[in-house]
Amino acid sequence: MNRLFLILALFIAALAIGAVYESERRYDAAEDEALRVEREIAATRRDIHVLDVEWSYLTRPERLEELAALHLPLAPPDVGRMIATDADLQPLMDALNGLTVANGVIDPSNGKVRP
Repeated sequence: MNRLFLILALFIAALAIGAVYESERRYDAAEDEALRVEREIAATRRDIHVLDVEWSYLTRPERLEELAALHLPLAPPDVGRMIATDADLQPLMDALNGLTVANGVIDPSNGKVRP
């Protein structure tokens, strides 16, 4: 009986040691994972900060104004480009005769789209 009790106690002790070892291993793995995630969060925050600084630099009004002046041929409309009367629109309307649109053809007689 003593021998059976001793074997059973040794078996339970071995199981307890194994369980403690396994729980410690899982704890260490979870702690390593938490540290890895914290480092990743810190790196992402640094990246976001760098992107915010770059965005602020690239969207400065002075820089955008300079780029717009360099690449966009914008100027106020001159008087010759403004259409004042229906008579000025007539050549444009004549040019639109027979223009194909998504839903059909513009009818020159009434200016409506027909299928």
